[in-house]
Amino acid sequence: MTAYSPLHEQVTLTAEHTLGEYGLRLRSTIGVGAYGVVCRAQRMFIPVTADRSNPPPIEYAVKVLVMAEHHTAAYKQQLRELSLHDFACRHPNIVTIHKTIQRGDLILIIMDLCLGGDLFTMITERQRYIGDDHLIKRVFSQIVRAVQHCHDMGIFHRDLKPENILCSRNGEDVYLADFGLATTERHSRDFGCGSTFYMSPECQGGLADQRQFGYSTKANDIWSLGVILVNLTCGRNPWRQATVKDETFRAFVQNPDFLRTILPISVELNDLLKRIFKLDPEERISLTQLLLAIAELETFTMSENELRLAHAAAQSAANTATHRNDSARYRSCIPDGPSFDSDTPILGTALSNRIPESSVQHTPQLEHNRTLSSSEDDVRLPQTPPFVVGRMPGGDVKVDYTAPNSCRSPSPLDME
Repeated sequence: MTAYSPLHEQVTLTAEHTLGEYGLRLRSTIGVGAYGVVCRAQRMFIPVTADRSNPPPIEYAVKVLVMAEHHTAAYKQQLRELSLHDFACRHPNIVTIHKTIQRGDLILIIMDLCLGGDLFTMITERQRYIGDDHLIKRVFSQIVRAVQHCHDMGIFHRDLKPENILCSRNGEDVYLADFGLATTERHSRDFGCGSTFYMSPECQGGLADQRQFGYSTKANDIWSLGVILVNLTCGRNPWRQATVKDETFRAFVQNPDFLRTILPISVELNDLLKRIFKLDPEERISLTQLLLAIAELETFTMSENELRLAHAAAQSAANTATHRNDSARYRSCIPDGPSFDSDTPILGTALSNRIPESSVQHTPQLEHNRTLSSSEDDVRLPQTPPFVVGRMPGGDVKVDYTAPNSCRSPSPLDME
């Protein structure tokens, strides 16, 4: 996390003065990054209701960014991110931008305050979803509908992952955020754009003809959704990276049913993942089909009887996902596995000057290594990678969402 500096203090003072002009009071600073701060603000004047009750205060998250120099690639990227997010945010499962205010070289972005933090934290620290089929359906369907709305608007996110999805306090509602890598291009040659665990093979330039003609940004988003679905159901990633250099992914390519060897997933979910993880992007499931399939799916994980007969690797994954104790609470959903520290967000050739986001969460590094092997035949399997978080270069920040009541701003700002 970036240390608080005189620059951040000046940014905060400017934000406090500016917000006061719009009837908002700065309550606290909840995040600090190299390029700005994230504040928590509250409306100073609460409208009196007809029954003269005392409604809870209306709160917002305010991201205060130092704008890049005009006419630079970084400046254009900042404006592009804001415009695409603002264009897409008229949806119940996308973080709403209520207003943007520019003061000199600062820009204040007034947004929904999501008091549950991000989906990564909800999965790893609070273990909110594993084993709860109804809640997984609810939350994943919300994510799919948000992405579908973006696609209908001609916007393709390209960085779908739990860190970029914010949650209500109880984790039952989620909101898509961070449009820093979003594009309006349906086909892109900007290879390697996104976060490694969530990139499709074609996004990494897996085939020669894809290198020549580019890849479908729509199909790439659908692939990322498949990885998020594994995160929700198992608390793990299916592989480190979807390339043939990754032994787990290579095993999946050779045997599409391989995931049931290393993950405690149901036959139904395995069949659905095979439709999502089609190597040919044109054969990949559509978002409409994905919503229908999720609605019809009865269970996401193996039954107790199936688990007893499952491979030792799948049993180990199930035990790790459900294990909880105070000393290991922070990493209880992050399985022991190969030694590597973090996912690597890659900006792609066209976005190398992107300003880092002020919303990156971190996870403790892995402390142990362990080989998953069968107790029956002692054949070593490709390992399921741990569920780790991406780090953006430079402006890292950990946001502390401690929350009283509401989970999301109940109404738009009345500041016009």
